[in-house]
Amino acid sequence: LGQRLADADDRDQFGPPEFLEIEPIHTCNLRCVMCHVSYQPVSKVRIDPGFVDKVEGMEGKWAVIGSEYEPMAHPQIVQIIRGLSDRGMKIDLTSNGTLFTDRVTDALATCNFRRVTISFDGITKNTFETIRRRANYETALRRILNFKKRVLEHNPSCHFSVNYTVIRDNIDEMADAATFWELHGFDHLG
Repeated sequence: LGQRLADADDRDQFGPPEFLEIEPIHTCNLRCVMCHVSYQPVSKVRIDPGFVDKVEGMEGKWAVIGSEYEPMAHPQIVQIIRGLSDRGMKIDLTSNGTLFTDRVTDALATCNFRRVTISFDGITKNTFETIRRRANYETALRRILNFKKRVLEHNPSCHFSVNYTVIRDNIDEMADAATFWELHGFDHLG
């Protein structure tokens, strides 16, 4: 018992973790040619947004949302992100941006976004839609740029970046993509 108490004291000296990594749902709305989601069964299992009510002591810490699947596909993602933001967490979101509807953008624009990463491959309509199957180029761009504009109105220090998976189909568009995203005020293309 004495050793267990000593171990608990050792854990407490470190305090809460610096970030909480959240994968809200086990699915994606797209079927990108290079992505594991296109080649595996997805369960659509999703996290209960009630977990946010149990997050304590994480003010000023990071909520890293999405990396393996599309977090915006969760039907209650607004409740999750808003709840984490309202608890003082810094939001780091990775998304393909295609589900940033006006309603979602209106609901999330004032959240505590610190970093938003958009996954977008190619820069022409044909290349983008060939790689990001089920996506519409014009709609995706409009939604992404509107989301960025609205978030920056409330949080001008939010860092926006683009994930660009280089494959044979889009390698010739890398320079044009870098120019495009730079002209639209993105901070990083990776």
